[in-house]
Amino acid sequence: MGLVFPLELDLRHSRPTTLVLTSTTKRFAVGGSFLFIGLVLAAMYLAAAPLFDIMWKQGELFDKGLAAFFYFILFAYPLVCFVCWFYKSSVTFERTDSKLLIRTTQTLGPIRWGTANYECAGLEDLEVDNWKGAVNVAAVAAQNRGRQDRYATRGHWLLKLKSKPGVVLERRAKREDIDWLKGQIEAFFRAP
Repeated sequence: MGLVFPLELDLRHSRPTTLVLTSTTKRFAVGGSFLFIGLVLAAMYLAAAPLFDIMWKQGELFDKGLAAFFYFILFAYPLVCFVCWFYKSSVTFERTDSKLLIRTTQTLGPIRWGTANYECAGLEDLEVDNWKGAVNVAAVAAQNRGRQDRYATRGHWLLKLKSKPGVVLERRAKREDIDWLKGQIEAFFRAP
């Protein structure tokens, strides 16, 4: 979930042989913006409540569908806000004598899901890779012209495990961010 809630070092929960990365507190800002937009929608609803009541009680199928959609959106915004506030993603690296154990976890409040454990030989198993889902028109035009276009698809940078195909530990939009994170992991385990 690194594109929305990037992982950062959590030295408070880390120990000499264990490094913990957790999603940042930026999720509170995202949740707060959803709450603000929800409040704006609620104010708009108060202004248009008589109209929505008429649409719901006297309207045809389209009018009822439009009113139901607005009611759904009105109640969904605070739910998305709370999901942003209580979602947490973490990756734990634990060094043993011969290998590196990696555990990824997602939680939403007290509910934990998506826990996975991986075993690898060491830090050299971490790999930075670029993934482009699809090339856009600007990228094709830039390739044909032979010069770079600022709107061309650059893809997402991934921190992956070489030995486990398909396992992505973190995603970022900028290579510098993913290189910094990999460097922090390597520096933590190489420190005396």
